[in-house]
Amino acid sequence: MDDSRQQPPVEQFYDAADQRLTIWRFITEIPGYPQLAWRNRGLIRNFFIRDLQGRFRGSMLGTLWVLIHPLFLFLTYYLVFGIMFGQRGKESQGSMWYSIYLFSGILAWSAFTDTTIRATGVVVGNGNLIKKVAFPAQILPLHLGVVNLLVYGVGLLVLAVVMIVTSMSGSYLGDFPGFRLLFLPVALFNLFLFSIGLGLLLSAIQVFARDTAQIFPIIANLWFFASPVFWYKEMFDRVQEDGSITNTMAPFAIFFYWNPLTPILELNREVLGIVTRGDQLRTWQELVMLSLRGLVPSALFFVVGYCIFRSLQNRFADEV
Repeated sequence: MDDSRQQPPVEQFYDAADQRLTIWRFITEIPGYPQLAWRNRGLIRNFFIRDLQGRFRGSMLGTLWVLIHPLFLFLTYYLVFGIMFGQRGKESQGSMWYSIYLFSGILAWSAFTDTTIRATGVVVGNGNLIKKVAFPAQILPLHLGVVNLLVYGVGLLVLAVVMIVTSMSGSYLGDFPGFRLLFLPVALFNLFLFSIGLGLLLSAIQVFARDTAQIFPIIANLWFFASPVFWYKEMFDRVQEDGSITNTMAPFAIFFYWNPLTPILELNREVLGIVTRGDQLRTWQELVMLSLRGLVPSALFFVVGYCIFRSLQNRFADEV
C-alpha cells in the first residue's frame, strides 16, 4: 500500500480536487471540534498567553488591570447612574440597582464584542500559519474566547463583591441567587459558543472582504442598543389615563425578542440574582427554557460560522 496517497486527518487538510465538499461533511466534523482543540491545546495555550500578556505589555501593573478595569467601570456607572440618575433604578431594589444591572450587562456585552471584533482579523493576522498545510485554522478564535471569559469571570467576581457589600449596607436589595448559580456554566457556554461561531464567520469573510473589520463594529454599536444591556422592559411602560399600561417599544418587540443575545444576557443576570423581569426571578423551569432559548441560536450561529469557515478554508492561503 502506498502511504503517500493517504489523506491527512480531515480537520487539518483537505484537497478540493479529491474530496467532495458538502455542508453535511462539515456538520459531521463539529462533534470532533472539542477533540481537535484538545489535541492542539498547547498551541491554544500559547496563543492565550501571548494575547493576555500582549494587552498589558509594558504596563507597571500588568495583568492586575484585568481586576482594576471592571472595578473602575462599576464606580463610573455608579457615579453616573446610581447617584446622578438614580431615579432610573427600581425603587424596590434599592438606589444602586440600575448601576449593578447596567454593569452586569456591559461585562457580558464586552466579552462578546471583544471576542468577535478581535476574531475578525485572526486569520489574516496569522497568514504565516495559514499557509502551513497541517495547521488547523478553525481553532484560531478559541483563545480569544477563553481570554475574554477570563476577563468576564474577574468582572463577575468584582460584581459579586459589590453586590454583597451593598446588600449588607442596605443600598442594594437584591436576591441571593441560590440554585441559579448552577446555571452559570450554561450561561458562560452560551456566550462563548455564540461568540466563537460569529467569530469564525467574520474571520472567514474578512479574508475576502477586508472592509468587514470596519463594518462589523458599526453593526455591533447598533446591536448594542437593540440588546438589553442598559434597558429593561419596564423602562418603556407608560401608564395611560384609564390606568392601563402601554409599552412604547411594542412595535419593535418582535425584533428584541428574536435578538439572539437577549436570552444570553438575561441568563447571565439571572444566575447572579439580578432581576430582569418585573420584581420576580425566574423559577427553575423558566431558567431551563431561558437556557434553551440562548443555546439554540448559539448552536445555530456556531454551525453556520463553522461550515462557512471550513468551506472557504482551502482558499485562505491564496488570499492572505
